[in-house]
Amino acid sequence: MSGDISLDPSLRQILKDSATEISTKLADRMRPLADSTRLLDVYEALTAMVYLTSSPSSLRFVTRKARMDSFVIGNWDYLGKSQTKEDMVESGFFYLMEEDHVKCFFCDLGLKDWDQGDHPEQEHVKFSPLCFFLKSSRGMERLRAMSERPPNYPTSYTRQDHNQLMKILGDELTSPQIDLVCRLGFSNTKVLLCIARKFIRFRQKYTRQELVVEMQKEWDREMADNPADPPHFNDKHDLAAVLREFYRHLGGRPPDHFESNQQQQQQQQQQQGNQTGRGTGSRCRQCNTRDVEIVCLPCGHLSLCMQCSRTARTCPAINCGQNADNFVRAFVS
Repeated sequence: MSGDISLDPSLRQILKDSATEISTKLADRMRPLADSTRLLDVYEALTAMVYLTSSPSSLRFVTRKARMDSFVIGNWDYLGKSQTKEDMVESGFFYLMEEDHVKCFFCDLGLKDWDQGDHPEQEHVKFSPLCFFLKSSRGMERLRAMSERPPNYPTSYTRQDHNQLMKILGDELTSPQIDLVCRLGFSNTKVLLCIARKFIRFRQKYTRQELVVEMQKEWDREMADNPADPPHFNDKHDLAAVLREFYRHLGGRPPDHFESNQQQQQQQQQQQGNQTGRGTGSRCRQCNTRDVEIVCLPCGHLSLCMQCSRTARTCPAINCGQNADNFVRAFVS
């Protein structure tokens, strides 16, 4: 096959819009109510339609099978590269059958001289970050993860399940944990949707600790999509107070002497500020260089910067030292 598909421009746009909308929503909307393998085939066909109507550079290699055939026929494995043909195909590449030259079927990016440890998708992103294939492949990954669900993953949603979910949501709506999580910047609608999604997919409920961690992940996703419009907080320390209250509702045991510890911290921070010539009330308690951004859980101390939290195992706040089970980022409005 060569050349462009002969389609009226208006028909091409209709096909593209329809296929894009369907393929984008399919993984999230279908649920595991149909056979996952068949669902994956349908989704892949729709995705191929999106690519075909979006002017790829190499129409012949739009499908995964066509790209895989190029590596099989070209005997890619014989080269002994650390990059597998499967990884190449998933990253949009087909084999040019000349040394280790590969090319993206969509953006026409060509790469060669692959070194040990080079990852096809990472190299693709590095040299062609705007490739339409890379942007549109996220939905496929979500669906593929769905198709590989564990054996105990529910395959139907019954009236009994629905009634149970309604009861769970009714109980949660009046529970203290909803109010506490909402004070972290989320609407109760989003929290309830998060709870419902967990139940529909796994027939499981969040523990309270799992819920606050999941909402933090949701927050991170929103920040990635809308970095100029972060969730609202009046003050970093308000978040720390909310989290401490949240863990009291969990039955956790924040330090009984927290208030006195807080006063000691403020006094020591003021002394350090006088010695260094700058206030350190908002400095990381571990490196004392960067601003604090991370709250340690379950103690609730706002005491770490982002970098130090990646290696921390305990809370560095004065007179604390508790093991940190989780870390939550605090944002300033």
